[in-house]
Amino acid sequence: MSNSDRTCTVDGCANPIKCKGLCTGHYQQKRNKRPFTALRQKRAVEYDWAGLVSLDGKCAFDGCCNLVHAKNLCPGHYEQIRRGEFLRPLRAWFPVIDNQKVCTECRNSLALECFYRSKGKVTPKCKRCINILRRMSTYNVSWEFAERLLDGAECDTCGTFVKGKQLAVDHCHDSGAVRGVLCSGCNTALGMVKDDPRRLRALADYLESKLLFPAG
Repeated sequence: MSNSDRTCTVDGCANPIKCKGLCTGHYQQKRNKRPFTALRQKRAVEYDWAGLVSLDGKCAFDGCCNLVHAKNLCPGHYEQIRRGEFLRPLRAWFPVIDNQKVCTECRNSLALECFYRSKGKVTPKCKRCINILRRMSTYNVSWEFAERLLDGAECDTCGTFVKGKQLAVDHCHDSGAVRGVLCSGCNTALGMVKDDPRRLRALADYLESKLLFPAG
């Protein structure tokens, strides 16, 4: 049986296999080390072209202000129908005005120095948002936690402020889940006792029992 006759091994996915038992979309998710998620299904849609009415030369899709390209639709929405997809809002795009551009993620108006350039064009997202999204993807954490990784944070055990190379992302070695942010000293100490809380408690009891000059 050829791959074209079999379906993806991910539950609920009926797309044909591309490689290693996965369809193209789920194989790409595996390569990027992301959890499997449901893919947007492309479906052949029959539209009532007569019902797509353009007003003042604007796209007939509700809420779209782009100019008509074909079939009373702008280029983006016409391409969605051409691919057999349902009409949906287009990704926001903001032009450069007076050396300022609005980030499509945080929606802040920033100077061009705050954006990367790709193939001679300014990226739609600012540098800060891109770096936060990268950390979210790498560590599978929330936006707020990724901001701590970018800006620096207090160690979750001793309270020391850490940033840059001194910052350590502590994670569970069994599940891979991120537990918090530690300074290099606390992270090294945790690794030396192999994440065993019993050894840490025993070390604390030992140290307190051997103190020649009690604290205070």
